[in-house]
Amino acid sequence: MPVCDVRSAPLGIGAGSLAILAALRDSEAKTLVVENTARLGPYTDLDGEGLNALVKQGRSKGYVVNVGHVTTEVTALGMPIRNRFGAPIGAISRRHPKPDDGRTDRNLRAANE
Repeated sequence: MPVCDVRSAPLGIGAGSLAILAALRDSEAKTLVVENTARLGPYTDLDGEGLNALVKQGRSKGYVVNVGHVTTEVTALGMPIRNRFGAPIGAISRRHPKPDDGRTDRNLRAANE
């Protein structure tokens, strides 16, 4: 299984940094995606448009799901950690082997209720 070193990867690679990107203001997130689009290739099958779609989805759900975009055999979840003003200050993420049969969304919805 190919594994990439995400320590120097652009923001949005990996569920934790994708959760942070989704938690930023729209203008900040879009600027970062545009600035980093050329750097995505070695890390993911996503382009800027695909990354923006995951950001949008993450905003609507409150968490992100990365299904094989970094490592094809892995699904990863990420949630931003926010300060008292709502700004992202970090993230928590968890990865697990694919396939995901919908349990991820059901479990996260149940945890948020």
